[in-house]
Amino acid sequence: MSCAKYDCGINNMENQMQISVGNMKKRSIFKLTFFSALVMFAPFWAIVSALGVAGYDAVQFNETNVYGLAAVLVSTAICLIFSMFIAIFVTIGAWILAKLAPNSAAIVAKQEKVKSNQILE
Repeated sequence: MSCAKYDCGINNMENQMQISVGNMKKRSIFKLTFFSALVMFAPFWAIVSALGVAGYDAVQFNETNVYGLAAVLVSTAICLIFSMFIAIFVTIGAWILAKLAPNSAAIVAKQEKVKSNQILE
């Protein structure tokens, strides 16, 4: 895919949508990063929960090993807590960035019109 063929110029404002971090609510940034972190920790949660249910020493709570359903609950709580901390720190960082340099970070999406008879390569 070459820029000459698809016109990837930054100055082309036709059919572009720009969302800047300064325009987003803190709650939206928090939700976005929280659920992104949950998806990131999902494989960790699945592996640790499965090992805990199988009887391996994968999960500890108050310096004692936890097995079975308790291992699933403890690993779920760990994933939720870590996801929340990540979301809090990213939200605070985005808020500080918006105060120091407004509209410096942005998401730009370009929408191209595709004809029905055009074949995409």
